Amino acid sequence: MTRTQVVAKLATFTSVFLALLLGILPAEAARSKSPSTQAQPTQLLVYNSTSTPVDVWWNCENPFANNISVREGAHKIPVRIPSIYTRGEKGVFTLPAGKTVTIDRISGGDALNGTITFDAIPVCPCGGTNQPPCPQLPGDFKLPTKLVNGVNQCEFALNTTFESIDISCVNGAHSKTAMAVQGGSPVWKNNVTGQPVSRIENGFVDVAKKIDTNCSAVGVFPFNATDCIQTPNPPCGQPFCFHAVRDCQLDRKGSGGTVTVIITGFEVL
Repeated sequence: MTRTQVVAKLATFTSVFLALLLGILPAEAARSKSPSTQAQPTQLLVYNSTSTPVDVWWNCENPFANNISVREGAHKIPVRIPSIYTRGEKGVFTLPAGKTVTIDRISGGDALNGTITFDAIPVCPCGGTNQPPCPQLPGDFKLPTKLVNGVNQCEFALNTTFESIDISCVNGAHSKTAMAVQGGSPVWKNNVTGQPVSRIENGFVDVAKKIDTNCSAVGVFPFNATDCIQTPNPPCGQPFCFHAVRDCQLDRKGSGGTVTVIITGFEVL
């Protein structure tokens, strides 16, 4: 081997050694590395399991109602926004019986943070004896005039660093709702026991009789129980009960899969 060949071989060896040392590898080495796994966003669905159409109210500022797309497959469903909500703080769309829709954020990322209510906006008990009148909206936005037991909300913070879901009966309950979760990582669990949870659902509230059937329902905040096990500032009067432990909400540090908000019925007054 000539001196020139030796020098060339040493140069090649040195370049390979430096590439290995610095992590600068050619295409073949790069192919041997596993591709990085990008977290998938959590999808938000709404399902109407009743036999009649329902109005679905979007009570969110992240994103506002003018920044969401509601679709059933490829069919888009219009979202209407009352004129008093100039920024789009609330909007509503009609969901036919037996149908499921997907709600996507149009711009600004994937975060979905707010609440959904059915046939009513979030209010404390109203319209009954010794109760204030129920608020109404201008234009063609029909709201109930009698919500003597208030309005429950399906709450969510999705595609954030820390995801959470719950059903809030803090303002009362006028509807029977559920939230079903599937897939994603990690799985949704009871915050206290660590047991996997696939579905949460609320009971009813009877303000006149001081009855609340949400006192131990996992993932559900009882009437006026703003902090699950206590109430620093009750918004709608006095609570009838608290949870024994802080299991009114499901949390996870992750994303993916689906969260389906389900309406199954309404109270009968």
